[in-house]
Amino acid sequence: MQVQLISASELTDDLVRTWLHLQREDPALDSPFFCPQFTQTAAAVRNDVEVALMAEGNQVRGFFPFQRGAAGRGQPVGAPFSEFHGVVACCKLKWTPAELLAKCGLRCWAYDHLPTSLPQFAQYHRRVGDSPCIDLSAGFEAYCETKRRAGSAVISQAGRKARKLARDLGPLRFELHCSDEAVLEKLLMWKSLQHQRTGVLDVFRFDWVKRFLRKVRDTRNDDFSGMMSVLFAGNDAVAVHLGLRNRAVAHVWYPAYDPRWAKYSPGMSLFVELARELANQGVQRIDLGPGPQRYKRSLQTGAVQVAIGTVDRWPAARWARRRWTNARGWFEQLPLRDQVQAPAKMLFRARQWLALRIGDQGRDLGQGPGIRAEIRDQGLGIREKAFESNASDIFG
Repeated sequence: MQVQLISASELTDDLVRTWLHLQREDPALDSPFFCPQFTQTAAAVRNDVEVALMAEGNQVRGFFPFQRGAAGRGQPVGAPFSEFHGVVACCKLKWTPAELLAKCGLRCWAYDHLPTSLPQFAQYHRRVGDSPCIDLSAGFEAYCETKRRAGSAVISQAGRKARKLARDLGPLRFELHCSDEAVLEKLLMWKSLQHQRTGVLDVFRFDWVKRFLRKVRDTRNDDFSGMMSVLFAGNDAVAVHLGLRNRAVAHVWYPAYDPRWAKYSPGMSLFVELARELANQGVQRIDLGPGPQRYKRSLQTGAVQVAIGTVDRWPAARWARRRWTNARGWFEQLPLRDQVQAPAKMLFRARQWLALRIGDQGRDLGQGPGIRAEIRDQGLGIREKAFESNASDIFG
């Protein structure tokens, strides 16, 4: 296998078509996060996004997108906002992660939402779990019936609260995709308030993050699209969701609602309309993303198995990481772990802030990845959880 490194901005139309063809050949790679357009969108607001072209002879047979940090550290494109990542390659191509990293000039590559169906990475997994999803392959009504048979009243409760919302605030109106900048500003404000309430770092105040979300929203084609869905009550937007989709799969990414109307659960009403419309358009699955939130458990009908881990070419680093994982498991059993975790969480949030802040300044000043990437990697490169709120129910 030969490897050629290019900037993601150098992807030609022919390479994009080859990438999409390889992605469609493997059902495990059907998430919109695996689409080349997601990588191109991230590269439009960052200058550290690269793609390894994996070839046999003169034919490109695979793609490995990544962000390059200092000291040979790599991480997924769009970190910490990528909720699926890995290698898009022909199943007959022979390669190993260590070989791939060596040819990319990377010492390690950390992942936190890699499908376990990619067997080359199995030995590097540190933890395996389920990422919840909703099966819409038989249509929206079949999904509702599946939930009813399982004893869930989530759909009927959402309908009842939606009717009350309409009576009290005005007629409901749903838009699958809205490009109104004022609506996006509302979403960012609600998410910022939510993160502040729950003690999570407010990523939405960083300029490159806002540019990234706007770029996703404005990308519209058959293979990859952003979608900013809105539920209006009267003339007011009461719930907004910024997500992404391709032909067959949609991904719940950033939902929020107006906290003034939390008792009506407007986010859940938005979701019901979103699922209904996406099913009508032929979407087969909605991925709900990582995290143990209550709304995900109430809505899911299945799950995709994913893994957290790190490919590291240095044996000493692999040994140290295993020791650290074992020590953390022991620590989590201690009676006083909550008291000790508080300062650790404060330190982690400080490192996250510094990482995103340095990234903001570096992009604006046109600097290379250098030191800002090193600091960013320290705070964000090896995550145990997806970067999202700890709220028990984002949808209200």
